[in-house]
Amino acid sequence: MKVLVTFPRFGSTWIQKYINKYNTDNYGAKDLYDFFGKKNLGTTLEKITFLETERAKGQEYSVKYFTYHEPVLLGWTKEFYKKHTVIKLIREDVYGAFLSYITQYQTGWKYHNAKSPNDLTIYNEECKDLNIDQRAIDEWFNRYRTFINFKDYDQEMTYEDFVPTDSSVNSTIKYNIDYESRINNISHVKEEYKRCMKLLN
Repeated sequence: MKVLVTFPRFGSTWIQKYINKYNTDNYGAKDLYDFFGKKNLGTTLEKITFLETERAKGQEYSVKYFTYHEPVLLGWTKEFYKKHTVIKLIREDVYGAFLSYITQYQTGWKYHNAKSPNDLTIYNEECKDLNIDQRAIDEWFNRYRTFINFKDYDQEMTYEDFVPTDSSVNSTIKYNIDYESRINNISHVKEEYKRCMKLLN
């Protein structure tokens, strides 16, 4: 199977669709998407036990991981997927991903994937005149550090290499959102981004 390990706002929703299809076609895998995310109830141990038990029965599952998820941090994914291909999805526009993350954090992650003009209208009404809390910035960098340090992968992919330039081939509407114009304290946000990126390099 192919296993995606990446970071929020790096395009994982788009790429995971293709990985799910590959895993379904070749391994009969079922899609559990963001199984270790907050929206899925259960402890990490319960979820790990479920995947191990299902594999023992012959059933595989297609799961997307972020590098700060406990199974990745604890090294469980390295062992569990040692016979499979682990893909690290990177993104060239890290600053754009950072802005997307902190604005979503500030608005409670309610409109993180606008899929229609109406979705975008609602998002535009909610995501404006934002004052980004330092906690949003700190969370992003603490988590991004796990991405920088993640080395247990077999293949690297760049999100921008797979984004179609022709919108007609994409069933999901993509929007280029100007995040900076929505942030009142953008000067502070930029300075914090530069400062923290220097610490990571």
